[in-house]
Amino acid sequence: MPFPFPIPSPVPLVPQWFPRSDRGNDSEKDVFGVSPDEIEAVVRSWRANGIAIHAIDTATLGDARGSSSRVARALRDTAGPAGRAVESIGDRLIAMSEILATFEATTTSTDARAAATFEALRDR
Repeated sequence: MPFPFPIPSPVPLVPQWFPRSDRGNDSEKDVFGVSPDEIEAVVRSWRANGIAIHAIDTATLGDARGSSSRVARALRDTAGPAGRAVESIGDRLIAMSEILATFEATTTSTDARAAATFEALRDR
């Protein structure tokens, strides 16, 4: 099926290293274990996959022709449902990436404040 433009190479939905059991405090940014870098990698991955899925062309299924009219008709009938499924999956991945980006922003801020509060108790 030809594509109107090159499709970006999809990134795995969840990077291979996620979750990682040996994850300690990798940096100052992930005080209690919330790693903004890991979350941002998942956000980028979900968004890239959502865009790649949106680029799938299902319209050509509607143009299927063949010697067996039953098979060709079945293929043509899948064009609409396949297009809706592609759009829905792409939309959900992009929406999930946006929600996760919001989660990362608020969680990182809360994580740093909570860690500072606990750190202040160290001398007690």
